[in-house]
Amino acid sequence: MAPSPQGSGSNGYTLEWAEHELEPSDGLVSDPTWQDVEAIIGNLTVGEQPCGFVILRRSDTDFFQCARVEDGLIAELHDPVDDEHLELAAGVAPPEFVLRIARAWFDDPASAATLDVWTPLEL
Repeated sequence: MAPSPQGSGSNGYTLEWAEHELEPSDGLVSDPTWQDVEAIIGNLTVGEQPCGFVILRRSDTDFFQCARVEDGLIAELHDPVDDEHLELAAGVAPPEFVLRIARAWFDDPASAATLDVWTPLEL
């Protein structure tokens, strides 16, 4: 399922993805719906080779991102309040777990940063 060029309503988010094995293989959507986000993150789990990333952002300093690696998905977020880049403490997680975190971030970015699943990422 491909996201619509414009989601319904105006939430200020931008959804970006690339290097997916299936269509849509890359793209950018302004004001995505949760269904758009869920479909594109779900596309990361298709195929046999690790590939693809997804970035959901409100600004350059306020974003959630995930990517596929051999054992599952990795996820990171940038907390603009503390100016901290965070990664999943567990490292790699199953897609269902990453989707739950993505949904929390989509609904309330500040609340996702307070979940006890993150560790600071040294850049």
